[in-house]
Amino acid sequence: MLMGIIDAAWATGWEPIGPRGASILSLVRHPDDESHLYAGTLSGGMYQSTDSGYTWMHIASPFSNRYVFDILVDPDVPSTLYAATFEDGIYKSLNSGTTWAQINTGLSDTTVLDVERSPSTGTLFAATNTGVFYSTNSGQSWSLGEDGVAQLFTARMRVLASAPGSVYALTTGRGIYRSTNDGATWTQLTSGLVDKRITAIERDLPGGAWMYAATGSGIFRMDYDDFIADTGTWENVGFSLDEKPVYDLLSISGIGMLAALSDGVFEFNGTNAWSLWADVPSRLLLGNADGSLVHFAGELDTLSVTADGGQSAYPIGYGIQNRFVGTLHTINVAGWTALYGGTEKGVELTSALFRSEDANEWIQARGFSSAIFDIAGTPGLAGTTYIGTERDGVWKATGY
Repeated sequence: MLMGIIDAAWATGWEPIGPRGASILSLVRHPDDESHLYAGTLSGGMYQSTDSGYTWMHIASPFSNRYVFDILVDPDVPSTLYAATFEDGIYKSLNSGTTWAQINTGLSDTTVLDVERSPSTGTLFAATNTGVFYSTNSGQSWSLGEDGVAQLFTARMRVLASAPGSVYALTTGRGIYRSTNDGATWTQLTSGLVDKRITAIERDLPGGAWMYAATGSGIFRMDYDDFIADTGTWENVGFSLDEKPVYDLLSISGIGMLAALSDGVFEFNGTNAWSLWADVPSRLLLGNADGSLVHFAGELDTLSVTADGGQSAYPIGYGIQNRFVGTLHTINVAGWTALYGGTEKGVELTSALFRSEDANEWIQARGFSSAIFDIAGTPGLAGTTYIGTERDGVWKATGY
C-alpha cells in the first residue's frame, strides 16, 4: 500500500528531495543503450536511469518494498526483464517494467540471489540458498539442478559466451561449480582455491589469457583455456590484497582488471601488484564498453561514477532513495529554518522541505546506532532539540 502511494506520487507533482541514497544490490546496463541503467535496491524495489545514472526513476512493481538482488535484461529482447527478489522469487516483465508477473512454479526457494540466461540455448538459471534452479521454458516452470550443487548456498552465476552450454555457479564456501548441460548436473572446480567463498569471476580482457576469481580473502587466477577445459590450478595473485574480502571484478579494455573492496577500487598491473585506482569503497562495478564511464555501488547508500580513469569519482543518483525516514520536524531559530529528518541511520538536516536551488542537499547532523523515531524542539528554548531513538534512549542537543 505504502509503495503504491509513493509510486503514484511520482506522477502527481511530488519529487524526491532526499536524504539521497540507497543500498544498491544490483546494477546492470541495457544491452542496446549504454546510458540506460537498472538498479535493484535494499527494500526499495527497482529503479531505472536513462542518463548514465545521474538521475533515477522508481519502477512501480509488486515488489517495490523488496530486496532486489539481481536484474536480468534479455539480450535478445531487451524489453523482457527479470527481477530476483528476497522471499518473493522471480518476477518477469515483457514491456520494460510497465507490468510484472511472478514466475515461481517449481521454485521451492524464493530467495533468489542471481538470475542468468544462456545466450546459446535461452535456458534461465536462478541462484538460491539451496542450489541452482533452471528453466527451459522462459520461466514458466523451474527444476532444481542435481549432482553437487543442490543444497548449496549459491550467491552468483556466470554464463560465458566463449563456452556455449556451460554455466558457472559461485558458491559461499564450496568454490566454483560448472554445468555443461544447462544446469541439470554439476561438477566442482576448486583445484588450488584456498578460499572457496567465491564472489565473482572475470576474464581479464576480451580474448585474454586469464580467468580471475574474487574470494573472501583475495584474488586467484588460472589460464583461461585451462579453466574452460577444467585442467588447470588456481594461483594466488592477491599480493597486497591478501586476506581482504573482494566483492567484485571488472575487466575493461584500456584499463585492465579492477577489483572492488571496502578500501576502494584497485587495478592489477598484470604481474605482481595491485594499486589504488579509485578511492571509493565499492561492492559492485559496472563499466561501459570503452571504459569511459565506470560506476561504483558502495557499501552503504553510495553510487558514484568516474569519467577520467579513476582519478576522480562523483556521487550521483538523484531520485534513487529508499532510506527509512521515521519522523520529520521543523525548527526555527532567529529567522533560520531547518528541517530535521530521522532515519534508520541517524539524524539528517536540510534547509527546506520543498526542492529549490539550495534545498536539495542533506548533511548528517549526528549519527546513532539505532533508528530515530521522534524529534522535538522545546518552546522558549531556541536551538534545543530532543531525539527519541529505538535503542539508545533520548538525546538532547543545543545550539542548532
